[in-house]
Amino acid sequence: MMMAGSMGPMEIAIGVAIDEGIAKTIGKAVLTSDVDIPRLLSNSITQVETQEPKVFVLKEYGFVTTKNGVTGLDDPVIPYWELIDKSSSKLYSSVEHCNPAAIELEIIKIDGMAIRRAYEDIAICAQTVLENIVKS
Repeated sequence: MMMAGSMGPMEIAIGVAIDEGIAKTIGKAVLTSDVDIPRLLSNSITQVETQEPKVFVLKEYGFVTTKNGVTGLDDPVIPYWELIDKSSSKLYSSVEHCNPAAIELEIIKIDGMAIRRAYEDIAICAQTVLENIVKS
């Protein structure tokens, strides 16, 4: 509602259409690298050993824009994930717990292997975050 008040409904519709187009383009690049991002992240989650029953669920993943500490890149993005601890309903995010390398959006749009590498790195971070949660 606030965005509609400041930008107007037409600008929001245009922004959504642009985001959907970018998502489709990235999806095509993912297919060229033969990477299954949800499975890659889920495999990291299931490798965490717990004493008590804990279930972590992958809620969301994708790329988000960033400007934090990034110089020399046009439209830098970072991969992200969100996990939920089903026993406590607590949400964990890679944006809070990881420091993935930024990549130019234009590279992500065309290079499936760059996407694969980004998610392999962030999957390791997911496993480390969950291991630390389980230990505490």
